[in-house]
Amino acid sequence: MEDIYEKQTFAIVSIGIFCVSFSNHPPPPAYCEIVPIVPEKVVKVIVTLEANPTSGAAPLSVKFTSTAKAKIHYEDEYDDGTEGGSFEPEPDHHYKYKDVTPKKPPDQIIKEPGVHNFTATAEYGGVKGEATVTVVATAKCYDEWVAWQLAANKVLPAFEKKEKLDQEAEILLLLTPIICYKDPSSCKDAIDNLNKKIDAVIKAKKDYEDARDKANELYKIWQDCLKGK
Repeated sequence: MEDIYEKQTFAIVSIGIFCVSFSNHPPPPAYCEIVPIVPEKVVKVIVTLEANPTSGAAPLSVKFTSTAKAKIHYEDEYDDGTEGGSFEPEPDHHYKYKDVTPKKPPDQIIKEPGVHNFTATAEYGGVKGEATVTVVATAKCYDEWVAWQLAANKVLPAFEKKEKLDQEAEILLLLTPIICYKDPSSCKDAIDNLNKKIDAVIKAKKDYEDARDKANELYKIWQDCLKGK
């Protein structure tokens, strides 16, 4: 059934009202009865909590914003079941909302790195609600440290790839003359394979050196940050 505020009232009588649904094919007027909820019932308290920012390097200055509303069941709408007047088999519950002042965390400076959880609470009519937000305070120069770690993790795989290709190239250097001696028709292919392997070794060596140099550069940046440079 549509909310009571979305119906048009045509006549008020001692025990109810006539309601018309604003649909594409409305049924005949339905005789409805409005029953107040006494006392009104608080269904729940809805709390929101936001932190700004939610992450950053410690010491981290954080401000909190919180709202709270109580959802209140204040009346029910019933259909008497007369011909052509049934919108819903069950009563249509009507709710209203009331602003409530929440208890939120104070704005503060988080000095210790870590994951920090904060909660705002509110209560109305004996019903409580809460909301939680997480703030991550990272260590000093954390971003610089992460960048160095990511770069450093690429160095060893690049070195291992270079070493593997080196070994394969050394084997081909030994085998190619033998292949050419025993099967001259295969010599050209053997030499082509050797040259391709040497090219791969040269590229792998450069990739390794680039990865090593990048890691060293980012390590220096991290150290300078720790020293306040």
